[in-house]
Amino acid sequence: MRRLNQIPDGESCGVTLEQWWARWLPAQDLAPATLESYAQQYRKRIRPRWGSTPVGEISSLQVAGFEKNLRALGLASSTVVVVMTVVRDLLNDAAAEHLIPTAPAFRTARRRRRAPDDRRPGVGGRPGDCTGDLRPPRAR
Repeated sequence: MRRLNQIPDGESCGVTLEQWWARWLPAQDLAPATLESYAQQYRKRIRPRWGSTPVGEISSLQVAGFEKNLRALGLASSTVVVVMTVVRDLLNDAAAEHLIPTAPAFRTARRRRRAPDDRRPGVGGRPGDCTGDLRPPRAR
């Protein structure tokens, strides 16, 4: 028995990200500079990793790992944001077009990263420094 919105085997789910990109990009109503930025990031970053992958085989964990790898390459944060925006929009629209049942989940807020080993001593407070009372001390 098939669940609602579940794509039957052999239908649509074999569409690769490259095939979906070719259909998706011309349908976007964006400024020419934005379209060129998306195309450049797709060619440089997304296609080498995901181009031959069927859209339905891309998981949330794989996308999170891809983002982590982009950051590890030392790319500017703004570049990573553009790349991940393209990936997110491609997959969300694939779900909207019923190529996949649902899009992989994306983090909406960044989780805290582990603290660097070279934290400066003395920065921040010490336990007990804050009493919770924000009023100035009373004169005696």
